[in-house]
Parts: sequence; structure tokens; C-alpha cells
Amino acid sequence: MAKDFQMNSNHFLLWLIVVCSCVISYCMSSRLMAYLVLPLWDDVAQPEGFNSSHATLLQTVKSTHATLLQTNETLWRKNRDKYFDSWFNFTEGKLHPQADKDGAILDFAIVGFAKCGTTEMMAKLSKFAPMPITDVCTPIHQTVYYAYKNWPKNHDHHKTKTLKGTKCPRAIADDVSEFSTFLPRTNLIIGIRHPVLMYQSFWKMMARNQPIGSPAFNPYKHTKIQRGGLCRELCLDRVRMHLYLAALGKTPLNKEERKYLAPGDYDGGKNLRNKNISNPIFLFDITQFSEEESSKLEIDLFWNDLAKFLHVPDITNMTVSRESQNNDNRPKYSVDICAKKNDDLRALIMPYGYEMSIWLCDYLLVHVANNSDVIIPDPDRFCKIIRGYSKDPCGRLIRSDDGTYILGSTKV
Repeated sequence: MAKDFQMNSNHFLLWLIVVCSCVISYCMSSRLMAYLVLPLWDDVAQPEGFNSSHATLLQTVKSTHATLLQTNETLWRKNRDKYFDSWFNFTEGKLHPQADKDGAILDFAIVGFAKCGTTEMMAKLSKFAPMPITDVCTPIHQTVYYAYKNWPKNHDHHKTKTLKGTKCPRAIADDVSEFSTFLPRTNLIIGIRHPVLMYQSFWKMMARNQPIGSPAFNPYKHTKIQRGGLCRELCLDRVRMHLYLAALGKTPLNKEERKYLAPGDYDGGKNLRNKNISNPIFLFDITQFSEEESSKLEIDLFWNDLAKFLHVPDITNMTVSRESQNNDNRPKYSVDICAKKNDDLRALIMPYGYEMSIWLCDYLLVHVANNSDVIIPDPDRFCKIIRGYSKDPCGRLIRSDDGTYILGSTKV
């Protein structure tokens, strides 16, 4: 009888914990209480008499609790416009610090990197958020104004889009700290790519947009890392994606890992500054949704992971219009980074690719494996792709014992 009493007491205690958690989180309409009480139960040793029926009950209530939280988030997204004025200090013309403490204001921001799938990502997400399919690199305060006051008029005529988002691929290098200061709930989406292929794609874009004879046609003009942040032209700094990722502060940044963070550059290695970004991160490689390099299942799973990250319906079957790109009548400039004449250029890029292959797989992936704030879809495949960053995609250069890349007859 005493045992039955203990089991009933445990059962009652479980119900009490869960019900109190649900009521409080519902009343506050925030994510804070959503994960305050229930996760604690997982860390507590199961009391004597805690059996499968208790476990089933707990799982059922957790599921109900998650549904309740999603409902609260949906309600917030539909009604948050009315709180617009409360987010700003109009005297200074800025958002209040942690302006989104009661709920997300911008649901996502695509903050990096250029030529790494950011436009296709934005086109997909524009089905849920009213925004122009272009880079909007304005101060975050101004971007919030656009997202609520301007863009819905032009990009949501039927008023069915409930998300708010933006894209600025250089934000990760320029002003990503503003998100952590003013909008720490904003989900940051970051795409990366093999640095050689990323450089080639950016080179093509610059050459297409600039007149013949401009610096865009000379990739050797900016091969030394310049002080003053990410350059606006074609420069070697652009391929150092791991430095900007590491600066987010999602790993310990200990002495050992700093060896793989451009230790020879003025702002790398021991000089790399930790920005301690608190925002949730979704990190991917462009290959993961490439129809040429991924199966349909792999692509569907990728978009499904993104949908879960943003708490939106299925986006796997949404098509992206390429009409504007197909109608591009500008003259094409041929860029072949694999040409023999560009071996020296790739030799400058590849050491950064090698560093990325080590740091991303052996440090970032390991450290964030159980971190819900950093989501990497299909991490095993992601790492397999990233390991390829250490190899010359043109198959002409190999890594020597001193870490430089030289002409060789075989791939590494």
C-alpha cells in the first residue's frame, strides 16, 4: 500500500510540474518558460515506481505542451504588429536593447555568405515572409521598419504571410552583433561553400556587373588581407568564412582551435575576437540542396530541417522562380578559376579551405552536437562535404608538408 501511495504521489507530482509549466508559459506567451520546467524533469533521476505508463504520460503532455507553445507563437506572429511602437526608442531612432524579449520581431535573417545559396534561400522563405528578393544591408532598426511598414504593402497583398525576415550576406562580417544586442530571438541563417568555388562565383558576379578593365577583372589586386573589415570588392578576405563563423562564439575558441583560424592573419588566431552572439544559428553548405549534387530525399530533408528551425509548414515542394535570372541580357564574362593561369590564385585560397575542413568538423560540429541553438542539417553529410574543402576542386594542387599548396600529379 505504501508503494502504491508513493507511485500515486509521483504521478501527482508529475502532473503538477507539467500543468504549472504550461499555465505559466501560456500566460507569459514567451519561449522562456517553455523550456524552464519540463527539461528539468529529464535531468532528474526517475523516482522509484516510475514506469512506462508514467513515461508515456510525460511524453504525451510534452507533446501537448509543444503544441501549446506553437499556438502561442502563431498568435504572437499574427498580432505583434500592434506592439511596433513599443520596440523603439524614437528619440534615438533605434530599437530598444533586447526589443524582442516578449517574442520574435524578425523571425530570421540570412546573414552570410555571398554566393552561397542565400538568394535561393530568400526566394524560398519569401513564401512565408514579405520581403524583396534582394540584399537589404541597412541598419537593423531600419530593416525592422521596412519589414513591418513597407514590405507588406508590396509583397503580401493577400496578408497571408506571417513571418518577418531579411537578407544581407555581408552582415555576418559587418554588424551581426546588432542582432544579439537588439534582436537576440532572430534566427540567423548562414550558408557556406568550398572557398575556391565561392570565390569563382563572386568573381563572375563582379565581372558581370562592372565595366571591362575594372578591378573585378583582376583577382590578384586584393590578395593580401586588408584591415577594416570585409572588402566590397573581389578579395581574398571573402574566403575566410571560418573566421566569421568562429567569431560568433559558439565554440570555446581555445588555443588549439585557434591554430586553424588563420593564425598568420592580423585578425586571426589569437587575435580573433569573440562576439558572443546569442542568436540561434542554422548553418548549411550550398551542396546540401543542390539538385546536381544531392538526392531528392536529401534535399527534402534539408528543407524539412529548416522548416522545423523556423516553425513553419513544409517547404520542400515550393519552387523558386528563376525568370529574372533567365532574362538577364547582360554580357557574360567567362571565368575559369581552374585554368592553369589561376593555379597561383587557388594556391592562396586553399590553405583557408584546409583550415575550414578541420575547424568546422573537429571543433564546431563536435561542440554544438547537443546545442539546440546551432542547427546543422544532416551533420554527417555536412562534415563529409566540408572535408572536401581541403582538396583543390580543380584537381591540380596538393597540400605540401609545410601547409602550402603546390602543383601535383595526384589529389590529396
